Amino acid sequence: MGLLPSASKESAVDKEERTSPFWTTLPGILTGVAALVTAITGLTLGLYQYGVLGSKQDVVGKPTRSGTSPQGTSTAASSGQMRPTNSVSDPTKQGAQQATAVITAGDGRITTVFADNFRQTAQYDAQLHLLSGQAIAFDKIKSIEVVKVYAQHAEIRIALVDDRVINASLGAGSSIYGFGGENELGGFSITVDQLKRIVFRR
Repeated sequence: MGLLPSASKESAVDKEERTSPFWTTLPGILTGVAALVTAITGLTLGLYQYGVLGSKQDVVGKPTRSGTSPQGTSTAASSGQMRPTNSVSDPTKQGAQQATAVITAGDGRITTVFADNFRQTAQYDAQLHLLSGQAIAFDKIKSIEVVKVYAQHAEIRIALVDDRVINASLGAGSSIYGFGGENELGGFSITVDQLKRIVFRR
């Protein structure tokens, strides 16, 4: 008879343990912590992947050597970052990147065009066509200077890259006699009677 109260007490404790929530037990707490760590890790990796927490390029070894790349960008040894130089839109500042033809008009206005598309009006090749019938490739010419303009022709002086100088004549007095080319703004043309000088820069 004395064992009955004890037995009933133990059964009440067992019943209480069985009805307690899983998350309040030690295995439940460990499982919850593991799930939380996994969720935080996944969230962190996802944010990193989309660049919210930084970029993969930030951890790549940064260059320590200073110099200039072919694209005109320089690397600084102090910061290790690529710093682009100012973009150049003026053909006269492009140096060896692209040859140019600097055209000076009779009134002093100067226009620069790219040498690779510089042409004599009504001609479709890269040559200077003289009234004498002679044609000279532009890549052999250093400069063309208009000496005197008459009603139908102009006397010119041609300096070649081999330092020879040639005196010749061009047609003038009409819009069909002139030169044209393109620069970063678009097309340009000038007639011979408005021209003073053309200098090729290579």
